[in-house]
Amino acid sequence: MRRALYILAIVLISACGSRNRNKSANAISARQEVSDALSAESAEDGDIEITVLESDDGNIRISGWEEPHSGTMGVYSSRIEYKWKGKTLTQGVIPNGAEESLMPMKLYTLGGGEYILYQYFREWSSQAYIEATALELTAEGLVPVKLFETEEGLADNINVEYNIPDWYFRAGSGEGYEWLYHFDKATKTLYHPSSPKYNHLSDRYIPYVWNGKTFSPGKEVANPFLHPSLSEYQSLVSLFRIERNLVRIDAMPDSTFRYEAWPKDATMLDKPELVIKGGTFNEDSSEWVFLNENFEYHCSGDELYILKSGAEIARWKKE
Repeated sequence: MRRALYILAIVLISACGSRNRNKSANAISARQEVSDALSAESAEDGDIEITVLESDDGNIRISGWEEPHSGTMGVYSSRIEYKWKGKTLTQGVIPNGAEESLMPMKLYTLGGGEYILYQYFREWSSQAYIEATALELTAEGLVPVKLFETEEGLADNINVEYNIPDWYFRAGSGEGYEWLYHFDKATKTLYHPSSPKYNHLSDRYIPYVWNGKTFSPGKEVANPFLHPSLSEYQSLVSLFRIERNLVRIDAMPDSTFRYEAWPKDATMLDKPELVIKGGTFNEDSSEWVFLNENFEYHCSGDELYILKSGAEIARWKKE
């Protein structure tokens, strides 16, 4: 049933690459444009956040928003404008309160009137669904088109469900949401999240490479935002910041753990300043422990502290 509703939503939606908040000029303008589509309560609610997406070729503009007070299951609405033969047309608005409509998040332009739309749906407080859908622009607006090569044949979308709290706490209080569906414009490669266990994202990805006609899947790869020297890991365990560092912990194929640290303002694409392999998890204290000569690094759910020759020399709370 969800899939049928998604198709209905997709036919009425589309989007692209720049996301702006409702306080920005574009979002304020979009808010005015879509105010007639909002319920009276929504139109008066100052907390509505409108996502504005525009295609690289300038032919598509999407305004999407979550209805206020929608509860644990997200209720989303959106409006699409498209250009066809010199005219700007409105494809439609997903009705307010429509069950299981999707929130447009990003749109990638392939060229030749074809696009990839990344959409989000919160099924309940702990469960989310994300989908990348292939679309083409026609006289009637955007319609799904089968561009993804899958084991079942060509499909118009690829998708994954995940546990929201699990990914939130492992991926740095939400930082990792920007990784989900990363599109490399230079190579026209879409990185689709891998989920080896039910609802558990590994922070590894299946690259779908655009060959001009379809997206062909490749072998699983590491996070594309991670330094190449760190590509060997099984799953992200934790990513967080402390006062002086960005810290990442990975589970390794041999059941040990790896500790990586960067200066706080660095990115994971930079070479880490410290890497410690062979870490273990202490079940009694619920800590990851890493040995580096005379130093012991202890990482719990809330803090990181360091011992030297058994004596504590530093302690930081996670930010």
